Amino acid sequence: MAIYVTIYKISETDSFAVYEYGPNEDRVGQIQINKETGDIEILSNVPGDEKMFYALRAKRRLYMHWQNREFPDKTCFAA
Repeated sequence: MAIYVTIYKISETDSFAVYEYGPNEDRVGQIQINKETGDIEILSNVPGDEKMFYALRAKRRLYMHWQNREFPDKTCFAA
């Protein structure tokens, strides 16, 4: 089974970047990363994803970007 999570930046300030993430454009959640600390907060989960399958993968990808101090406009998790 292939796994693909799209991640798109929807807003950014000096302190935070907010992204939408999910399996497609119709089912998305929102996630926020603190640019200074790397702390990641789920603002809203993908509808129907009670186990946070997509959120955990989006968090992992964004944390990897944060380690390089990157806040891309779009990225993805694929496996």
